[in-house]
Amino acid sequence: MSRVSLKSIFAVTLVCALGPLSIGSAIAETGDYYMRSSIGSGKFNGSHEVSTVPLDGYYKTSFCNIRFWMRGTTVAWSEEEVAAGRQLIIIQETENGRRTVCRNAGQYVAANMKRLPEKFKRGSIEGPKRSRLNVIGEAFKGFK
Repeated sequence: MSRVSLKSIFAVTLVCALGPLSIGSAIAETGDYYMRSSIGSGKFNGSHEVSTVPLDGYYKTSFCNIRFWMRGTTVAWSEEEVAAGRQLIIIQETENGRRTVCRNAGQYVAANMKRLPEKFKRGSIEGPKRSRLNVIGEAFKGFK
């Protein structure tokens, strides 16, 4: 029979005890993240997906001391939402449900806007000149 040292037993016990904790925290970080906008009464207004990992074409932002990567249009949208008096939060959706990770995201919008290229600043993003219904109507104008 081999002799097992007390240190070895302690090390194995420690790994077994703390292993699930580290796995659990990794699982807690998975899921989809969204910035949600709501009007004063809490009624949902809109949302944009955000990422916790760098993606091509996304800009690094920070909300509630958490790094996120967002499209420039998402950051510009967040500025418009704050200017309109809407409340912004960031939520995480997992298979176990939804949790809020930043309750006061609107407070961080101005700092994040400073990091964006000029093309995303207020007033520089142009919307469609015509409504979708007008475009669809024109497409079918010749049909009877």
